Amino acid sequence: MTAAGFSLLWFIDARAKLDKGVRQDEARRVRALIAELERNLTAASAQIQQLRPDAGHELRNSKFRLDRLEAMR
Repeated sequence: MTAAGFSLLWFIDARAKLDKGVRQDEARRVRALIAELERNLTAASAQIQQLRPDAGHELRNSKFRLDRLEAMR
């Protein structure tokens, strides 16, 4: 294998690892958001529920996004 071919393979492998790391970080952020939204939806206080009136819709979208991120593994 030539040096250029080896360099290209190394670059592709490094890029794939970087992309996987970015997806894992994004999945962690989405999981944290889902936990926060679920807490807001189950909160006993009406005041907390009023802070995030769109929490149900946002929760559904976040779960969908997490499913797509996990499917990319």
